[in-house]
Amino acid sequence: MTVDLEIVTVMESQDPVEIVWAKAALGVAGIPFYVAVEEIAARNEAVSPPLLPLCRIRVTSDREAQARDILEPHGRNRG
Repeated sequence: MTVDLEIVTVMESQDPVEIVWAKAALGVAGIPFYVAVEEIAARNEAVSPPLLPLCRIRVTSDREAQARDILEPHGRNRG
């Protein structure tokens, strides 16, 4: 029997501290996750300061509720 699991986003942030915290919290809980990084715009540092990329923390749908429970008490459940 095969089970198809969907990949869902449980958090989005451009804050590197939030991303590190969430990765650590999910890792301690034993929840496998993936961080998808999206560059916001092409960087032209001569014209504007560099932008931080948008990071999305993603988990399988069978672990979504557990991941959200871990991230929610700290206001980091915004996926």
